[in-house]
Amino acid sequence: MNYQEAMKIYEILTEKPDCDPSVYCYLAACYFYLGMYRKAEEAVQRAPHSSLQNRVQFHLAQKQGDEARLMTHHRALEYDVVEGIGF
Repeated sequence: MNYQEAMKIYEILTEKPDCDPSVYCYLAACYFYLGMYRKAEEAVQRAPHSSLQNRVQFHLAQKQGDEARLMTHHRALEYDVVEGIGF
């Protein structure tokens, strides 16, 4: 997957007034894969609560070495849900 290209598309979508808020979660995933962890954190905070949002937050906490947040998100993981973006 071309995360750079997807990121640009999601950024454009977030500028639209009728943007679906879940786009922020996909944008956060792109930022994460591109190593842009601060931007990923900002984007995922704007996303609605979902299993994908939790999974992105889990991986961000892991990358940032935040054990408390890691465990919080680990407990909330839904192992029976398969997300389609590679997490």
